[in-house]
Amino acid sequence: MEDQGTFKIAEPCQADWNQMSAETQGRFCAACQRCVIDFTQKTAVEIKTLYDQAKGDVCGRVKVSQVQQVRPAVRSTLSKMRIGALKGIQVFALALMLAFTGLLHTEVQAQKEIMGKVAFVPENNRTSEIFGRVITEEGDPAKGAEVTLQQDGIVMATTLTDAKGMYRLPRIHDGEYELYASSLEDGAGSHYIHVAGSKLQREDLQLQEMRIMGEMRYEPEVLIEPIVPIEPQEILEILAPTEIPIVKDPLASVEKSLPIDESIVFSGFSVKVFPNPTTDKVNLRVEKAGTENLEVTLLNIDGKTVYEGVWLRFMDAQKVIDMQGLPAGIYLLRLQAGNAVVNRQLLKI
Repeated sequence: MEDQGTFKIAEPCQADWNQMSAETQGRFCAACQRCVIDFTQKTAVEIKTLYDQAKGDVCGRVKVSQVQQVRPAVRSTLSKMRIGALKGIQVFALALMLAFTGLLHTEVQAQKEIMGKVAFVPENNRTSEIFGRVITEEGDPAKGAEVTLQQDGIVMATTLTDAKGMYRLPRIHDGEYELYASSLEDGAGSHYIHVAGSKLQREDLQLQEMRIMGEMRYEPEVLIEPIVPIEPQEILEILAPTEIPIVKDPLASVEKSLPIDESIVFSGFSVKVFPNPTTDKVNLRVEKAGTENLEVTLLNIDGKTVYEGVWLRFMDAQKVIDMQGLPAGIYLLRLQAGNAVVNRQLLKI
């Protein structure tokens, strides 16, 4: 018998507890002709002991907070289909089902105690490994794309694709997830996946560039005098302090303009990350601290962790990540406070 897990009422009973006759461990149910054990004052260990002694055949009275309350599964069908494609009667039936489910869930939560056949639900320790390849709309490898696995809007895992567009997400528990990949240059793509059993599961994604609609206007080309090339060092000397020069990405071999440094605000935190791009180190200045500990992770383009640390609650503090020994390229800076996760791209030149 598994030791780790939770309990639930598998077969709820509607009998009146107050009408039952008292017994040593609880009360006698005349309808079922058996003792209903009163678990309301017992610990999880005591419930498990009595459950094992009865070989899983036990009726009990428990508090709602003592058992696993699972809301009837209703998938977010409306978010995965076009409402316009449904007939009127289908929309009405779906709305009626959702309303009934909500009322049922509210009624169970409102009760202080419930009775019925007790069932033990072992903890699910099975994990799978998700891997795959992300390609662009043209079929080329999407290098440096961010891949995330989300469940109910919460990011469960994240990584970056390598130079061949490959990614890997280990230790994923059974469940329903949304796999999402995005790239500043190539767009985004996603689909829902089902993970079950300990296995190696491949999931490929293709990115799609954003499409927009609207009135089109023709803007004539404005001719300007050719710009005489100058050295990068001269650019750094003549630009204003708030401007960041256009740098060449050594991995993607494309020119891109990096955004000006700004504070990252999430979960009560305000963190200033600078400089970006950098040549040797990155500073993280906490201008406002939240109530959680701040977990900091730095990953390279292959998804490998090159720095990680947990910083306890602090105020007006500054930390430094030394990147002097790391090769030039794109890195992913991940900040996590509780369930809140924020990712930012860093460039070392």
